[in-house]
Amino acid sequence: MPHGKFDPHLRYSPRSLFICFRAYTGKLIHAFRAITPASKSQFTRHGEGTVDFVKEALIKAKLQPEAIPGRISIRDLEQKVELIERIEEALRPLEVMREKLAQAALLTASEVYVPCLSIHNALKLKEIKEASDKLTEIETLKD
Repeated sequence: MPHGKFDPHLRYSPRSLFICFRAYTGKLIHAFRAITPASKSQFTRHGEGTVDFVKEALIKAKLQPEAIPGRISIRDLEQKVELIERIEEALRPLEVMREKLAQAALLTASEVYVPCLSIHNALKLKEIKEASDKLTEIETLKD
């Protein structure tokens, strides 16, 4: 995507979209409880397979309700699994947005890569010239 050429169907400029997105997500993030290393110790299980295990346990509990201990409410489990599924549903477009933002950052960086490479090379050349000039000066002083 050439510099400054964005989808003409966008109603707002990309800059204003990013500002709104940051503001909105910043407020939304505060609605969720953060899991800190200290708070992780309060959870029985919090690894990769936890969500799948919980979903599978609910399915099995519905198939064999007579085997479920009396203190466990299948209704409560259903509500928690429903919440998990809603969170996962909300996560999907955010993951797509994250990927698109990462791609946009890469494309933007690639647009200015050549000028930055020129700067890098010019600075290296300047260093080499300065080192060469110092060597010449040292050799001149030796003579």
